[in-house]
Amino acid sequence: MMSVRRKIICSILVVIGLIFVYAAMKSNNVESALGYSLVAIIGFVDAYLFYRIRD
Repeated sequence: MMSVRRKIICSILVVIGLIFVYAAMKSNNVESALGYSLVAIIGFVDAYLFYRIRD
């Protein structure tokens, strides 16, 4: 069972990842889009790892 704190942190990380995905889609510059995509991937991986790792 996930604690409330863990759910909130995972939700925040996923929302941050989605914001950067949206920024990457709206970016006209290839380098900026790649940077935003990298940050989004890191956010999603971080949320997944935070969800999977147990105390």
